[in-house]
Amino acid sequence: MELLRSFLADIPYDIHIKAERYYQTIFYTFFRLVGIFVEAEARTSSGRIDAVVKAGTHIYIFEFKLDGSADAALDQIRDKEYWLKHRVEGKDITLVGASFGATERNLVEWKSTSPPDAG
Repeated sequence: MELLRSFLADIPYDIHIKAERYYQTIFYTFFRLVGIFVEAEARTSSGRIDAVVKAGTHIYIFEFKLDGSADAALDQIRDKEYWLKHRVEGKDITLVGASFGATERNLVEWKSTSPPDAG
């Protein structure tokens, strides 16, 4: 996440777009370019996950907020149980709430946790 912050800090301020999808696209592109599997807008029976990253024995479920809180993003993941469709894969699952700031033009906060039923 710190590497992503550095990447975003290098983007000139006058080409930023104040929209959550802008940051979602940057996030997606960043992971694709470094060769890590990422899926954007992954559909489930209860909604769409902003991003799913699969790396080795881990799956990361990301929810993004623009000018919101990481806690609100994690609450959405929990409320919609976005991790359920990935449990059958037998990998460690981490839920990540991330907040981007329109004024800061960067990732301003993130928090991670395990799914409520993990264990």
